[in-house]
Amino acid sequence: MPLELIFLTGIKRKKADLYKMLLMTVYQYNSLTESQKVETLWLHGDLIADRPHPLEEKQFLLYSLFNFHVEVEYNRSENTIEGVRSFFSVSPLEPYLENIDISAIFK
Repeated sequence: MPLELIFLTGIKRKKADLYKMLLMTVYQYNSLTESQKVETLWLHGDLIADRPHPLEEKQFLLYSLFNFHVEVEYNRSENTIEGVRSFFSVSPLEPYLENIDISAIFK
């Protein structure tokens, strides 16, 4: 194998290893402080859904973060985050399924 190819293969492997190191697990996320969780979510998360809260001034926001999900309990009237929980199982996603309109699929 030519030296250039060996070098490039090594770079690709190092980039892949670096990317894996940059991915945070749900366990690492849970070990962060509340403010670190919010900052990480703001920088790296993608808002994918929301749903109503039993109290009208609040709502739940669902984010995709790395390879897991984060649900934020947000108080709209006070503009504050009142809770953050992370998970990688499917069952906590069920309340969000009610808000997905799939009628266009059946047309």
